[in-house]
Amino acid sequence: MYSYITLATRNMLRTLATIVICWKAAEAGFYPPDCPVHCECNGPATMCEGTFIPELDQRITRYTIKNVTPSMKTLTTNITYKLDHLVSLNLISVGLEDFEKGALGIISNLETLKITQNSIRTLSAEDFEGCNVLAFLNLENNNIQRQSATSTSAAARMQEGSRATASQLTKLGRGANYHKMTLFL
Repeated sequence: MYSYITLATRNMLRTLATIVICWKAAEAGFYPPDCPVHCECNGPATMCEGTFIPELDQRITRYTIKNVTPSMKTLTTNITYKLDHLVSLNLISVGLEDFEKGALGIISNLETLKITQNSIRTLSAEDFEGCNVLAFLNLENNNIQRQSATSTSAAARMQEGSRATASQLTKLGRGANYHKMTLFL
């Protein structure tokens, strides 16, 4: 004897199979990250403009923020703990003036850091402690006038475009600052 599956049963099995496939795909990460409100997302890259840093989906690995209102005067650990999963961070024209000690080190997988068109006046090696995989650093169009070499971990003097022993930098952008910049890392 042949068993016949009714149309309703067949549709129910298809629906169940679709749910199982979608569930498994979601578990494996085959769905796009949640995009924060007022931001644009393209896969693991997110760009927000005019808003403060929102909570980010852990699958977002590249983040750009521009023209924040109100200005972000200090990059604090309270901000960077939300960004600890990033490999690329761009802070463009956000009013940044300085870094809280240890703030950048929280983002331990950071490979690319672009902090441009801000108001940073001084830097020290301590600002970059913990950034052990940082390969690209762009500090163009700030007001950098002085770099401090106060850190005991200062291992190398780095010129533009050179590689520093301590940080593995392959590129340093420093144009349009007041003084020729030598950064001790």
